[in-house]
Amino acid sequence: MRIVHEWLSDLVEVPADVETVAREISLRGFEVASVEDGVIDFEITANRPDCLSHVGIAREAAVIWNRTLKVRRPEAARGYAIPVAIEDAELCPRYSAQMFDVKIGPSPALLVRRLEAA
Repeated sequence: MRIVHEWLSDLVEVPADVETVAREISLRGFEVASVEDGVIDFEITANRPDCLSHVGIAREAAVIWNRTLKVRRPEAARGYAIPVAIEDAELCPRYSAQMFDVKIGPSPALLVRRLEAA
């Protein structure tokens, strides 16, 4: 799992030194395959699928450095009503959904740079 240090830093306050971040997280059972250009490549074991994302590793980092995770969730689209009919309440006693207002277009340069690094 390639973790971009800059991206991780946006999710949780971690040390500025990428080598320190890699070392401290590796001491918690995540093998470091490599560290290059601000990107840490962790080997994630099968029993830790929760760490197969930047947010997952950020949760681990938040615990290591006793910090708060800074995850922004998108706001739900307002003014839209989607009718839902439950046809068999025994098979599906409850159904919930949330719709987001998504605009298709070019990604911001910051996101492009991070995705290309990862």
